Amino acid sequence: MTIGSDKGMMTIGRDEGMMTIGSDEGMMTIESDERLMTIGSDEGMITIGSDEGMMTIGNDEGMITIGSDEDVMIIGSDEGNRTIGCDEDVMPIGSDEGMMTIGSDKGVMTIGSDEGTMAIGRDEGMMTIASVERMMTIGNDEGMITIGSDEDVMTIGNDEGMITIGSDEDVMIIGSDEGNMTIGCDEDVMPIGSDEGVMTIGHDEGMMTIASVERMMTIGNDEGLITFRR
Repeated sequence: MTIGSDKGMMTIGRDEGMMTIGSDEGMMTIESDERLMTIGSDEGMITIGSDEGMMTIGNDEGMITIGSDEDVMIIGSDEGNRTIGCDEDVMPIGSDEGMMTIGSDKGVMTIGSDEGTMAIGRDEGMMTIASVERMMTIGNDEGMITIGSDEDVMTIGNDEGMITIGSDEDVMIIGSDEGNMTIGCDEDVMPIGSDEGVMTIGHDEGMMTIASVERMMTIGNDEGLITFRR
């Protein structure tokens, strides 16, 4: 394990994974057999990849990308867009001049701001915002975007909002300003926050916590823990 400040980094590695966290110009990386996550500031990015998927989040000029076998999701700012695609559907979201599109076999849904438009279709009928297995909500400022299915949910908000991607046993939340980021699986959870935020990684009965400003780090596995405070 290596921890540094400013241009430094923190690295935690285990059998098949490693984690690197840096501040300012640094980055954070969590890697396991089939997953990779990198977080940077300013011009940085967040990347989560598995066998066939990856997720990247950047600031300002950055973007968010989630991809699996046949789908991909990209989010950009200002002139950017977000795209979720699978075999026969695609959904891009942009601001200002942007738009959002969700399509299925024969349907398409497009939402744009300012000069945008909105259309919803599925097969040859209508596609509801909320159904038994899917829900999508889009708001501004205090709003959020939510896409959920039987066992997963995704929420994206601005300012006070958050991004949430969850499946049966994992959840990921990213917020700005007062927000946080959480990635959890069966018995572990990892939240990351800015300013007054906190990062926590837990496994089985252990946990690791990193907080900025107060700068605290706790690492535990099974029933033990180690704490570093700066």
